[in-house]
Amino acid sequence: GPDMSRSRVQMLIRQGAVKIGGQPVNETKRKMAVGDRVSVDMPEPEPAEPQGENIPLDVLYEDNELIVIN
Repeated sequence: GPDMSRSRVQMLIRQGAVKIGGQPVNETKRKMAVGDRVSVDMPEPEPAEPQGENIPLDVLYEDNELIVIN
């Protein structure tokens, strides 16, 4: 769509998600010809919310309102 950046389109091409005439495009600087039909298989969006990690923390103090981590 018009809201996709050039770098995003180039990344989709490198991933094999862009096809012209049913054939995957393998170069990011390919010139278009009149009548070329372009299709893009958009990947599922990644979750927008941050995901927690299970990392060890040195907790010095913790209560309902405050946590102190070394």
